[in-house]
Amino acid sequence: MSVHGRLREGPELARALARHLEAHNRHALLLALGTAVAALLLWVALYVVARWLTLLAVTVIGDGTAPVPRGFDAVFATAMAGLLAYAWVDRRLTPDDRPRDQKSAVEIAQDLILLIPRVTLAIFSTLGVRQRLPPPELDQAAAFLTRLAGAERLPMQAAGYDFPHAEARDRILLALQITGLIDVLHTREGAIVSLGTRLPAALWLEPSN
Repeated sequence: MSVHGRLREGPELARALARHLEAHNRHALLLALGTAVAALLLWVALYVVARWLTLLAVTVIGDGTAPVPRGFDAVFATAMAGLLAYAWVDRRLTPDDRPRDQKSAVEIAQDLILLIPRVTLAIFSTLGVRQRLPPPELDQAAAFLTRLAGAERLPMQAAGYDFPHAEARDRILLALQITGLIDVLHTREGAIVSLGTRLPAALWLEPSN
């Protein structure tokens, strides 16, 4: 038995799972909203700086009273769209965003240029982590967690036997992993599934003595 106590079972655990997913989705929405505000402020700051530099350049080159070129906003919007497209392509080609110890000068410059577009695109990736399971799949997820609590860990291949359909299995396991309810460890023998190390207290029935 876990040091946390005994895991809830059946419909009670399914309801607790539904509440956990709802809390996770609210957290994701709040993060996406915060990211959107940050992205907007960064774009506004970039616009102000770019407009000021453009005004400075045309003033120095001109007679000292030259206004900002009429096409400035259109050029800025085009550059903004181009940077977003470049950041999206870069994300697709290099999905592994783990930090590296050493980077070339070109890579450092690219990181600086793509900082604001990447923050903007992070809004959509944050929204993408929201998870929803219909009631039948919540019941399947609850049954799987109950089995996993008794076995402590299972090979991923064996875990598939708990679900009647492959699509439902993949959806349920993804939701459980993203929300921290299960951990997946990749070994030479294959993937191993275990209960998450920080399951919410609401999933436990009672503390152990």
